[in-house]
Amino acid sequence: ATFNVKDVNDDDYVQVKAENYKSGSQVNFPSYSPEKAGYKFSGWYFDRNLSEKVEENYTIGNENVDFYAKYTPKTYTVTWVNYDGTVLETDGNVKYNSTPHYNGATPERAAETGYTYEFKGWNPEISPVTGDVTYTAEDNKIAEKYTVKRVNYHRTVLQTDGNVEYNSTPHYNGAT
Repeated sequence: ATFNVKDVNDDDYVQVKAENYKSGSQVNFPSYSPEKAGYKFSGWYFDRNLSEKVEENYTIGNENVDFYAKYTPKTYTVTWVNYDGTVLETDGNVKYNSTPHYNGATPERAAETGYTYEFKGWNPEISPVTGDVTYTAEDNKIAEKYTVKRVNYHRTVLQTDGNVEYNSTPHYNGAT
């Protein structure tokens, strides 16, 4: 008799292994646990609906039998941290190949003298989960801008420069 091992989670029910056994032989299923990327093997069943589990040692009869492998998606932990390493959110049990989502408030970074910060995204770029991963908030550093006026001793404006960035040197372009 032949038994065919199939993947119940595969829409095409592709055969992953077939073996021939003599009638009356025992098949030791724990010795054969097929691997599938992103999934853990969860047991053998007689039907696609996974209603009847195969016992640990099964005795082959005279007819061919199909066995179906059940898989459970592996899960991983996704951690979201701010620029300084402060944990903003931890998502456990995120299924393999699913795209994680941050559910918290937009990460913020306090302004510093002369600069403000604006959230620009996550590093690395968010992608389907294939293992534990940490995403770090990244910010755009924005220099504060000022208006610089040059006046003569009579308080007459000689030149006005708008949008001069913090910590930069303005230049006078007028006559001495």
